[in-house]
Amino acid sequence: MSEIAFTLKRPGKPDEDIVYQVDLILCLGFAGRDQAKVQEHIDELRAIGVECPTETPVIYPTAGYLATTSDTVQVVGEDTGPEVEFVFAPYQDRLLVGLASDHTDRDLEKVNINKSKQVCPKVLSTVFWDYEDVKEHWDKLVLKSWIDVERGEEVYQDSPATALMSVEDLLERTKKDYEVKPGTIVLSGTVPVIGGDMATPEHFAAALVDPVVKREIRMAYSVCNLLD
Repeated sequence: MSEIAFTLKRPGKPDEDIVYQVDLILCLGFAGRDQAKVQEHIDELRAIGVECPTETPVIYPTAGYLATTSDTVQVVGEDTGPEVEFVFAPYQDRLLVGLASDHTDRDLEKVNINKSKQVCPKVLSTVFWDYEDVKEHWDKLVLKSWIDVERGEEVYQDSPATALMSVEDLLERTKKDYEVKPGTIVLSGTVPVIGGDMATPEHFAAALVDPVVKREIRMAYSVCNLLD
């Protein structure tokens, strides 16, 4: 398990600082609302040698101690990469939503997807929102990410919430196999990479944008290869 600290921000209300114990991380995969988009992500993975499931979505359980809000993650090897996602955290009688990166070992992913997720940290934002504050306009939210390349920062992912399963469907699917309770956080699955080429950048940034309330959550981190 691990403890993370974040701030709950609600329109018109005081900020609430929360220390949250993470016991279990449930990482969804292939969780697109549009099955054609799901197939696009499967094709991205198969192109790099990953054996993909025949039924989707898939839930990959990972250890709670992998949760972090650090701006640096340590990995072994050069072939690891980020995936921007929503993260859902049950808290008291509420559901909180934040921003996450399901950092993954691309080499190990070709052998076992679940193990590839277990060996890398899951980076979470230090700001969360109450799901009730965005529920009515959920589909207007946008997930974006950027990577640093030799020619400068470029957009890596950019998709609306409609690219992924609805929150209700996502949680319903998860609850078939796991109890979603405080201490268990759920990562939504990622959105397609622009151009389809999955990257292994040294720097990653992401944003969850709410164009209705005109606010956003941002996070960024660097990747440190322990073998360098």
